[in-house]
Amino acid sequence: MKNIKKVNILAVIILILITFSGKSFAQQNLIAVMPVKEGDLSWHGFNEDEILQGMTQEITDKLVSKDKIKVIERTRLKKVIEEQKLGQSGLLDSTTAAKLGRILGVDSIVLTTLTYMEVEKGVSFGVGPFKTSGVKAKVTLTGRLVDTTTAEIKSSFKGQGKASDRSFKISNYEGVSFGSKAFKKSALGKSINKATDSFVSNLAKELKNNNSTLKTGKIVKVMGNKLIIKVDPNNLMVGKTAKVVKEVEVEELDNPVTMKIGEVKIINLTDEAVVAEILKEEESIVEGQLVQF
Repeated sequence: MKNIKKVNILAVIILILITFSGKSFAQQNLIAVMPVKEGDLSWHGFNEDEILQGMTQEITDKLVSKDKIKVIERTRLKKVIEEQKLGQSGLLDSTTAAKLGRILGVDSIVLTTLTYMEVEKGVSFGVGPFKTSGVKAKVTLTGRLVDTTTAEIKSSFKGQGKASDRSFKISNYEGVSFGSKAFKKSALGKSINKATDSFVSNLAKELKNNNSTLKTGKIVKVMGNKLIIKVDPNNLMVGKTAKVVKEVEVEELDNPVTMKIGEVKIINLTDEAVVAEILKEEESIVEGQLVQF
């Protein structure tokens, strides 16, 4: 009988460890990757839109494969961008990016700029009579990680890549699709792949360095002293308290000031939101305000 009790206790302990290791010990970063913008480059006949869209897709795909990073779906991001009429607005500043991020319910926004892309033709390889000519390419991406709660640029980072190809000519790029095998094998294709690899690796490091237990949600419904808060429920649990904040615009400051106006406690969790009970209320709590867990 004693042995059976020991086995049962051990089973309960293991079950608890498995449950909490999945939800409480793994901190996920929910991010949105904005479309890559170009930094006033000379494209020399290359398809600008196709390359920028291809880079955005590469960065997104590579981030998805990283542990503890969750990327918002591109279709959802595109829909919100269109609704907010940001498609033709060029580079976003941190304040606008943060507002967009709060609409999406993400922790951070990634802003990416293609700051350098050079393809050099007629480059010589080898020595003496064994020389051949080809193409060299170099690509540089710069990124900014924006906190959606404070609009603060938490960090800046880069991704660089360079490669060469003896058999490829610049004229061969005409009509070649970004996702084709021919493009991927070219000097430019390999440079872009290396640059996005480096970019994603450095971004993952920055996310890890900036990672904290602070998570922000948005109040979508007020029902008496109960709130429905849109937020990623990962790492949250029933009984956890959080503060309700509001943003105050000040003429002398570039970014709004965040002020605490109340305190809540989680009483239920769902896939996309949490239900919380108001504990303290210094000002009226209304829909659209933020909650920091």
